[in-house]
Amino acid sequence: MRFQEVIGSIYPWDIRDEGVEAILDNLQERALCNMVYLIAVEIGHKRPITDDYYPHNPVRKFNLVEEGRAYFQTHPEFYRDTPIKPHPPRDETLAGADWMQVLATAARPRGLKLGAEFSHGWHDPDELETRCPEALQRDVFGNILRRHLCFNSAPARQYALGLFADICTHYDLDMVQTCVYLFSPGSFAVPHAHGVRWGDTAVSQEVVRLLGLVRSGGCFCDACAGAARRFGYDWDGIVESLRGRARWLTIPSLGEAMELSQLLHGDGSAGSLLLEWPELYQFMRFRIDSVTDFFREAHETVHRANPRTELRLNHYERYPELLGLDLKRLAPHLDSVRNSDYTEQLGRLDRMEEKRQRLLRTRRGIGEQMKLISAIGSRPKATPELVRLGVRIAAETGCDGLSVGHYEGTTFECLDAIGEGIRQALVTVAAPS
Repeated sequence: MRFQEVIGSIYPWDIRDEGVEAILDNLQERALCNMVYLIAVEIGHKRPITDDYYPHNPVRKFNLVEEGRAYFQTHPEFYRDTPIKPHPPRDETLAGADWMQVLATAARPRGLKLGAEFSHGWHDPDELETRCPEALQRDVFGNILRRHLCFNSAPARQYALGLFADICTHYDLDMVQTCVYLFSPGSFAVPHAHGVRWGDTAVSQEVVRLLGLVRSGGCFCDACAGAARRFGYDWDGIVESLRGRARWLTIPSLGEAMELSQLLHGDGSAGSLLLEWPELYQFMRFRIDSVTDFFREAHETVHRANPRTELRLNHYERYPELLGLDLKRLAPHLDSVRNSDYTEQLGRLDRMEEKRQRLLRTRRGIGEQMKLISAIGSRPKATPELVRLGVRIAAETGCDGLSVGHYEGTTFECLDAIGEGIRQALVTVAAPS
């Protein structure tokens, strides 16, 4: 068995606090990495996300990330056709530096391959809700879903394509990766009045997930209406039906509440609900058509900017169909996939077979020829034993590489365990070029 890539993911604040050379030393010597990538655009949140404090950052205990900032040198000509513009960080300790170039300058002399990721969120929700609300998704009642760009809308789509073209034109990347939020899956909180809770065996979780999609999922904006009609869908019929279903889930009459209780307590399946609500199935198919079309254009944009750069999907969702993802449909518009399963960090040996199942499902979706990279959840509560097992499962399922998830939160003992797991599984790693 041979891994083409063993990859370390690095945030700009890692480089600021620990220094790029020290980080690369750790990744290469401990985990046998032959590739690194920068999280070049990121959503606002706290880091690390799996623990209160960093395990080895020498400067600070945690980091608060700004909303939708770009950590590479952007160029305005790539965003002429959209009112949405990428913004540099306001944090003065991060502003003024081209962190993509800093990483490239250090990585290339070591022979390391180089990539970038546009992570979950690419925008500042407060700014966009005021300046360009048409770029954001809406639920069936017209409420803005502020965390989710709608890539059927011209402003969001042109902004996204601009990001891909910009970074691929200027940095000669081996790959550009994204796990951007696609269509919102929504949510449905089972009412207490029904005497059930999420996770109860009496409630079909498959059904509840579909109810969430109807109740508060996206997108029902004007741009989606236009796209649906171009794709040949009866959009007005879909919206009328699903709006009625959403009202039933939100403010049911007494009789409707009784029927809802029967649905929640019965043993109905997702398949039976989709047969009963054909407009919901049509809505899901429309979303898959939309996401596939967006990646088609993104793939063309990446290869036009740099023919050797891979467009890689960071496949993070356990139920991709709720986001509009169909891997079989999407595969022609991708070059590789990172399966973002972090089961190791649950700290539970009894859950590790879930990793194998997700990798097999992903492989079936993308086919045998496409490069599949398995993430390793090496953050607390991961143990070296679980990390080594995760490496073995990746090898046994025919993966083409590993990806550390992520350097900033990975303990050094788990970083060492990645290298140990590779050796124990008798896997060779492609040497840095």
